[in-house]
Amino acid sequence: MVTQALNIRFLSSLSDIALCSAFLKNVWGGVDDVVPVDVAVASGHVGGYFAGAFESDRLVAASYGFLGSMNGSPTLHSHVTASIAPGAGYALKLHQKAWAEENGLTAITWTFDPLVRRNCFFNFAKLGAVATEYLENFYGEMHDDLNRGEQSDRLFAVLALGERKTPADAIGLTIPLALSFRDGVPALATDVSEMIAQRQRFAVELPEDIEGLRESNPTLAAQWRLVVRSILSDAFQSGAVVARMIENRALVIEWPESSKL
Repeated sequence: MVTQALNIRFLSSLSDIALCSAFLKNVWGGVDDVVPVDVAVASGHVGGYFAGAFESDRLVAASYGFLGSMNGSPTLHSHVTASIAPGAGYALKLHQKAWAEENGLTAITWTFDPLVRRNCFFNFAKLGAVATEYLENFYGEMHDDLNRGEQSDRLFAVLALGERKTPADAIGLTIPLALSFRDGVPALATDVSEMIAQRQRFAVELPEDIEGLRESNPTLAAQWRLVVRSILSDAFQSGAVVARMIENRALVIEWPESSKL
């Protein structure tokens, strides 16, 4: 829960934009700006989104996005969001959603690493997003402190606007595991290809802490990346989506025409 009342406001002055640009850079670490000031100023001038959440005068969350298009309809692509206070990121995403709806946009899109389990839970279980694409090494090799040396595989998430849909869950469903782990090592089911060919719903377990694993055992972390990439790439190419997780926070892979999504 948020410990203090949040003040969420749009960032338009150079001083505010520079403050949030520095905040995002500090969260990610490294030498490169996550959102350069000149890019934020220019995109804001033509209708982009850049907002910050403040506790008193302290910036605790920021989110930057730019206008886009999907299937011929106007969207907001939420490029980056960061928070250092419990609940602030969620409050900011709700603010972003309300702004996008008020401005006649049809969806918000963003990308995220499918191996970061807490982000998957946040995006599917709390926000109600649907992942529709697997993007292999989308941004190239990353150079910030959180992702340095990593290939930037991402899920492409879509949050449809104008719908009052409760985020989907799969609690209580019996779903076979196509990928699980034993002692932290990914174990692949032998019939994954057949599951995909038959469009059978299945689940993919994720490492509990991939970021810690990258530090302690980069070889194993890279193995997780390749195995999850192989499964999800094939599934998404055949029309699968991800919109929910089961009790152990494994991703549920399913096909829209055979589910209640």
